[in-house]
Amino acid sequence: MMIGYIYYILDLTNADMYIGSCWKHQWNERIRHHRCKNNNCSSKQIIDNKKFIFEIFEENEFENLSDRLQKEQEYMNNNININLHYAYGKDPIKTEKQLERKKPRNRERAKEHYYNNREQKLQYIKEYSEINKEKIKNYKDDYYKKNKDRLNQEGRQKINCPICNKEMNKTSLSRHIKNKH
Repeated sequence: MMIGYIYYILDLTNADMYIGSCWKHQWNERIRHHRCKNNNCSSKQIIDNKKFIFEIFEENEFENLSDRLQKEQEYMNNNININLHYAYGKDPIKTEKQLERKKPRNRERAKEHYYNNREQKLQYIKEYSEINKEKIKNYKDDYYKKNKDRLNQEGRQKINCPICNKEMNKTSLSRHIKNKH
């Protein structure tokens, strides 16, 4: 069993609260992480206001991480907080809100990045493949040796052609479609 803390960070300007947990031996490191400029945690908005306090809700012995996170989740359920993520389990309401906010923007940004950098990426892959031919060949050989039985078993699996419904081995499907259809 290990001693852990369930803590909160309270914004003194607007009463926003962030709830977290950590092991006792990680307490100072966790505080440093919250105060770090690169903090991506939802506590950042509280820390940026510069008027806040760290307080411990509970110091307790926990058998494992799961027990600690369950306890943290209890505090999150019983207190209004700004946490974006559930500590334990999934919060369907917050998850939907997060997905609504993030997905469209991230998808569009990823598409834009792909189209802007497509030629460079293809050129990099081509150059890397030429320079590292031997390394790639060795990797593929090692992978095949380690997974030979599984790969052969999957290849012998019987499937039907989606076009003509002919039964064949899985490894023969692409050649069959290419030659017959």
